[in-house]
Formats: sequence, C-alpha cells, structure tokens
Amino acid sequence: MKTNEFLQSWPKLLDSRAPDLMKIDFNIMYPGKEHLLLAKWEIFKEQVLRFYEANVHNEFCKQLLQQVKSSVSKDVQDYICAILLNAVMPSSARYKNEHGKRNRKMTIIDAQENFVLQLTSVNDYQRKVNDIINKYYSAGLTLQPFLIVEGSVETDLKGYYIYFDSILYKLNSFIESLDLCFKIFQIFSLNYPKTCQHPWLFIQQYFFEINTIYDFKSPNITRLVNYLKINK
Repeated sequence: MKTNEFLQSWPKLLDSRAPDLMKIDFNIMYPGKEHLLLAKWEIFKEQVLRFYEANVHNEFCKQLLQQVKSSVSKDVQDYICAILLNAVMPSSARYKNEHGKRNRKMTIIDAQENFVLQLTSVNDYQRKVNDIINKYYSAGLTLQPFLIVEGSVETDLKGYYIYFDSILYKLNSFIESLDLCFKIFQIFSLNYPKTCQHPWLFIQQYFFEINTIYDFKSPNITRLVNYLKINK
C-alpha cells in the first residue's frame, strides 16, 4: 500500500492526534526505545560540538558552528547540531542535469536543505516544497517525510514542522520534530532520502540503538559513534 493510500485509510492520521498515534505505533514496534533520542541528546550535543571543531571544514558550516556556541536558544542549538551532521557525513547522491545525465554531486548545503528545510515564513511552504520535489524527484530521490523550521536566519527560529505526504504537522520544539520525523520513517517502513541518509542512519543506530540487515556500512558513522563512546 502506498503511503498516501495508507493515510486515506486511516483518517485519524490526518488530524491533530496523528503525532501521538505515531508515537504509540513506534513504541509498539520498538518497546523501551521511545524516549532514547530525548534522553541522550544533551550529552550528545556537548560531545559532538568538540567533534565538529576538529572535523568540520566547510566555511559555511564553520560559521554555523560559531553560531551554535553563542546562541542561548536551545532550539537553535539543537537545529544546528543536527544539520551539521551532514558536514561530517557527506552525501554521495547526484543530480540529473537538464539533459538527463546524473553528473552533479550533492553538496553539504543541498543535503542540509533536504534534511531540514528552513523557510522565512511557513505560509509559503507548499511552493518551496514543490520546488524541492521537482528538483530532486527527477533524480529518483525520496524526500518525504522531512523537517521544516520557520525563521529568517538560523539563529532566529519560531516554528517547527514535519511535512509528510502533503500534510504539515506542527511541533513544539525542534528536537520533538526530529524525534517524530525519525519515527515516521520507521512506522511506515520508508527509506531515508539518499541526500541525507547518513545522518538518519546515525540517528537510528546511535540514539535508538536499532540495527537491521538492511543498514549500509558507513565509515563516517562508525568514526563518529566510536568518538562518542570514547569521549563520554
């Protein structure tokens, strides 16, 4: 059954109760793992910032790293720490050009945009989402579900959302949206987008301690996980 057909057959998932229902489904699938991301996140932030200091080389990402260290907003800190995973786990996905040839490698900025879409105003989200779908679906890349933050700049965020099959769910914080978005992938058995599959697999394996026979091997994920274990 396709995702949109599933949602139509379960109308409760189309209303405000959907996030809670999804969390219940995830807890049934993985008992005892429901709160692992939230429980581990603060310690992870402290550790990963030191890892980023030594391993982030992209200039834009270096600027983001300085912003997360100076920000007093927990949501801003959480958001930047999350998207910087793309800087240490770069994507190998490629675009198709206007001639149909896949020849452009995905940049870190591209991967961050597909991991968390930042919008000045959420009122314009459907147009921007359509632009991204047209841009990446032509290359056979899957984009749903994905995160949206509302704010004019990275250090001034005011809204946190998940876009899933033309539905927009509003959450209270960035970390709640990250947590629920991961659970949506699991309960609907969806593949992670190729553009940012390394960060999602890292979240799966490190935070939720879920390993499957379908997981690919990633030296970058192994390196970060080993660092976090050694530098507790």
